[in-house]
Amino acid sequence: MMNFKYTIKNPNGVHFRPAGYLASFANKYNKCKIKVGKVFENSLRTESLECSSNSPKINVSEQLSSSSLSDKTSGSEKVNGNCLDASQILSITGLGLKKGDEVFFSITGPDEQTENEVRDALYELLLQHF
Repeated sequence: MMNFKYTIKNPNGVHFRPAGYLASFANKYNKCKIKVGKVFENSLRTESLECSSNSPKINVSEQLSSSSLSDKTSGSEKVNGNCLDASQILSITGLGLKKGDEVFFSITGPDEQTENEVRDALYELLLQHF
């Protein structure tokens, strides 16, 4: 499993068009399961990133070179609710992502090489539309 965060740069946030690109991407790369969640600051609790209350804590461990991708957690960040299926356009738009929001992505594939390929392609998509 590979996890990373991305900060939304699009001044219009994530509306239906970019959400559609992401959903199409997730459906195209169906050899990997791509999940998405909105990260928010929670100064009252110290929790690591997690996809749901039923899932184990996720340690973000991938080292990525770009400044807009981050693998560091401050200990006070949490994914808003559950990680949602990125192949569902309404799940993506339902997050209400605006410019400056951090988005958490989780990619689960058959092997690390496949996950890396999907991550690289996803990052290119994010740079173009998010």
